[in-house]
Amino acid sequence: MLFNSYQFVFVFLPVAMIGFFLLGRVNRLWAAGWLALASIVFYGYWSVKYIPPVAGIGDIQLFMRTGHSPGAPKRSQGAGC
Repeated sequence: MLFNSYQFVFVFLPVAMIGFFLLGRVNRLWAAGWLALASIVFYGYWSVKYIPPVAGIGDIQLFMRTGHSPGAPKRSQGAGC
């Protein structure tokens, strides 16, 4: 599926956007998860071999964002810090 295809513009994009905005009203985390899933579906539709790299990149980003990387600075657990 290409970005300029009718299938993307009239099917995938509206479903992805409607799902994102509806879930965003309920929970922002669910909306972000919906976009991640939509991304995996989009690239997986082109070729199944793209699913592991896209999912792996998402895992790496989550791992680094949550501060679990070895070089991450330690955060204070005290109140008001």
